[in-house]
Amino acid sequence: MKTIVKILISALILSLSVTLYAQENSALYFSSMPQAANYNPAFLTHNRMYVNLIGRFAFDFHTSGLAYGDLVTKVLDSDSLRIDFEGFLKQLKSHNSFSLSTNNDLLGFGFKVKENYFSFSMTLNTEVKTGFSKNLFDFLVHGTGMSSNTVSLFNDNLLDATVYLTTAFGYAREINDQLTIGAKFKIYNGVANIRSKKTSVNLEFDEEEIRAYADVDIRAAIPFGEVAHAGSLFDDDEDFKFEKDGSVMDGIKRIKNNRGFGMDVGATYKLNEKMTFSASLVDIGRIKWKTHATNIRSKNPKQEVVFSGLSTTYNTIDDDIDDFIDDMTDSLKNAFDLEVNSLTGYSTGVPMKIYLGYSWEFSKYLFLQALYSGRMINGGMENALTVNFTFDPGFLQLSVGNTIRSKFFNPDIYIGLGNKFYLGLSYNSSLNLAKTNGITAYLGFNILALKNKQQKRTVNRVD
Repeated sequence: MKTIVKILISALILSLSVTLYAQENSALYFSSMPQAANYNPAFLTHNRMYVNLIGRFAFDFHTSGLAYGDLVTKVLDSDSLRIDFEGFLKQLKSHNSFSLSTNNDLLGFGFKVKENYFSFSMTLNTEVKTGFSKNLFDFLVHGTGMSSNTVSLFNDNLLDATVYLTTAFGYAREINDQLTIGAKFKIYNGVANIRSKKTSVNLEFDEEEIRAYADVDIRAAIPFGEVAHAGSLFDDDEDFKFEKDGSVMDGIKRIKNNRGFGMDVGATYKLNEKMTFSASLVDIGRIKWKTHATNIRSKNPKQEVVFSGLSTTYNTIDDDIDDFIDDMTDSLKNAFDLEVNSLTGYSTGVPMKIYLGYSWEFSKYLFLQALYSGRMINGGMENALTVNFTFDPGFLQLSVGNTIRSKFFNPDIYIGLGNKFYLGLSYNSSLNLAKTNGITAYLGFNILALKNKQQKRTVNRVD
């Protein structure tokens, strides 16, 4: 059991220290900042040239709807707190998740040549999603007294974690006064990947016995070392080994072996002087993982262990208990034993994003904007819809809005100063802090921006 605990703790630490889906405030999507092209390569900025070193730092954490206040509640007429497992269970869905994402621009620049706009960027991305079933907590609270006699403690979407570097070459062109198109060619270099294809641990029980079985299949590629031996879920600590391979610099050099390619495509269309539609697909691509690619899987998948009780007498109870524990431990080790196999490589898709935008200037400097955004990861789809009210006279952009995600009320705020600095925050909850189920924060700074002599119209500006 210690091995699987280590795997789960490592996954939690990874998710807290790096990432899950950067649902950034839609106001940046509609801005004239160079970083808007990260979400639609057809977006043009008000610059002949720009350079940035801290173009974007974005952080997002959210759950499938769970919050601190669902588990920890206040005792009536008291300042004391209590753990409310029953209330927590009511908030759980059949499948639940935690997600964390970061996107950090390391370097970027762009320049315009006639009607053509060229750009280059390097971005470090982390995408992590962990999942668990309601049955796990239902079993912990009710044991074999739960309504169902079949329990799946984990599901196959236990963990999907990827850290990768993106090098992008972008091109955009104004076809006419209404239509602008753009595309980016991307090279991916994988820093680390852990992905669970199967993580099934199941229990079946009736009045006489409990049957348990597991089927684990996890793939991993970490340039800095590898899992040399996984042992059993019930082995001792020393049977779980992660062996480092050289120095940190050696690991960084190996990142180039985990390579993939992808692209972004997008377009904007001005229906008239007041309304603009936009659409894009971002990160259509895959990464091939080769460095220290390993497969951790069950040696004996779905082999059952049966708990049927212990028959003994008063005189032999000590020996019978010892024999029972020894036999059960051997059975558990055999049924839940893990093995590690080296792989020549495996591939994973980069989480693809979809954006559909609409902007309407209903009065001078005042805009109403709506953005649908979706992200495909680990076989699932995450969706969000944001509506913003924006004041944008050019030198300042101030936007307030609301995002509909797992909950209806998730206020957003964004401020931008020219094309040089921006800051945004989204609070995924009601006004009650204990009910917060996510937060998004991002900022960026362009250290050099040269304006056009005559600025072109953007998605949300009409000059």
